Amino acid sequence: MEPGLNLWGSTVFPNPVGTDLPRRRKLTETERRKTSFHLIIVSIIVTILLIIIFNRSRFVAISDLDNTVSDLTTSIDSLEDEVDSLRTEIDRLLNDSLYMEQVIRETLGWGREEESIIRFIRTDTTEVTD
Repeated sequence: MEPGLNLWGSTVFPNPVGTDLPRRRKLTETERRKTSFHLIIVSIIVTILLIIIFNRSRFVAISDLDNTVSDLTTSIDSLEDEVDSLRTEIDRLLNDSLYMEQVIRETLGWGREEESIIRFIRTDTTEVTD
């Protein structure tokens, strides 16, 4: 009886008992190392795939953090615009005397010596009297 090859390229020897079961030859040390290396690589790939598939909560957390960063960036931009506006206001108050006079008149109700100032006072009309 002569040995043959199976689908995987291994040499198959006929069973001495006469059954149809193929008999595998023993692997050499190099073949064992190659097989072990392939098993390790496949195990690593399967592990990585499982981590990616079942670790969706990390992706959700990262997405939430991205949204938070986006919201904070928008808030920072808004505050920077407000700071620029206030700096412009301060600059005008320090350097523009007409603007400073207008603000003083409106805020404090001041006027010049010969001016009459008229103030309008709002009354609360929501109160009900008996």
